Amino acid sequence: MNARQHFQLAIRKFKRLLEFVAYGLFDTVVLASVPRVSRETTGTAVVQLKRLGDYFLWLPYGLALAKDLATHKEQMRFVVNREWAGRIPEDFPGCSVHPIDVGRLVRDLRYRAKMLRDLRRLAVAQTIQAIYPRDVSIIDDAVVRALGGRTVGFDAVFPDRPWLDRVVSRRIYRQLLPGLPGAHQHARYRHLLQVVGRPFGSATFHARAVAKLESARGRLAYFVIAPGASRALRCWPPERFIALGSRVLDREPDWIAIIAGTGSESLMGEQIARALGSRAENRAGATSLAEFIALIREARLVLGNDSAAGHIAAWYGVPAVIALGGMDFGRCYPYDPLIAPVAKLPLPVWSPMDCFGCDGTCRYPVIPGQCAPCLEAVGVEPMWAAVEQALGDSADR
Repeated sequence: MNARQHFQLAIRKFKRLLEFVAYGLFDTVVLASVPRVSRETTGTAVVQLKRLGDYFLWLPYGLALAKDLATHKEQMRFVVNREWAGRIPEDFPGCSVHPIDVGRLVRDLRYRAKMLRDLRRLAVAQTIQAIYPRDVSIIDDAVVRALGGRTVGFDAVFPDRPWLDRVVSRRIYRQLLPGLPGAHQHARYRHLLQVVGRPFGSATFHARAVAKLESARGRLAYFVIAPGASRALRCWPPERFIALGSRVLDREPDWIAIIAGTGSESLMGEQIARALGSRAENRAGATSLAEFIALIREARLVLGNDSAAGHIAAWYGVPAVIALGGMDFGRCYPYDPLIAPVAKLPLPVWSPMDCFGCDGTCRYPVIPGQCAPCLEAVGVEPMWAAVEQALGDSADR
């Protein structure tokens, strides 16, 4: 780390320390008002409060866990991010779901108190924290603390967690698993299931989902550009998506381009659609969760960043080309081809730098609203080569 990174990290640690103390005291008072249930507790709670892409990465392992629990007539409860909680009934019919508005959990103390009390009353026998690294303690660890039971999670946190926070939060867990440095999330999720006694089998769970799409594909030939990501520094420049999309339209004269994303990405989507012309349509911010997933799964090709679109495409067997920076390289992309339980591997494209793995604490000045230097270094030509490879592989199937 250089001096710039140390300063950024120190500021973030100080902010996290203040949050940890203030919210920790508040949570202690709230949970003390809920008597612990004396009857025998039942069921397994799974905590997954990250974004949609993290859910799709975890999905095959969640299906394996649900199948095993159902065999033993054990109940599975989901405590998940409200943004995509509507997906749970489709993938896990019969399982209960408890959606959490993550932003409101921090902003609204009345809402926070109600949620924590409700989670404590679930009285589960086991809580599995399916998140690596463990994110801010005032969200992820607070939810696990409220649920209780036999708590299991990963002994790895982001570097901006202060020392006191790390020490105290570790005590919430009865069992902490090693972080497995350098491993892909798929390897960590397999290890997690083994530790809780639910080993991941060789069955592929995406097959049933892919089978439903055979009749749907072909009615409208299109490819998807998903230019957004969780942070601006993870977004490949829009003008490069325009250049890449133009080449795809030239190569495939019968296709159209659909730009997909959230409402906050609608202006960027409009910029790309306008530049691509009459064969492009901007749907960023104009789709529901189900419609967004449907756009991805029925596409001929997906172009995107380190975000949900590529993981959804992988699950449904859609060719995907991903512009990849080095912020957390290897954690989610690239996939490990030997263990990834997906229908088709996405093709990430990156330009190596010696600072890969910085977790977003960039050593270089980053202009607000623009991508990190490691992602800026990814050019259109290598992305186009990956597109031709992806489309060639798809044609050979």
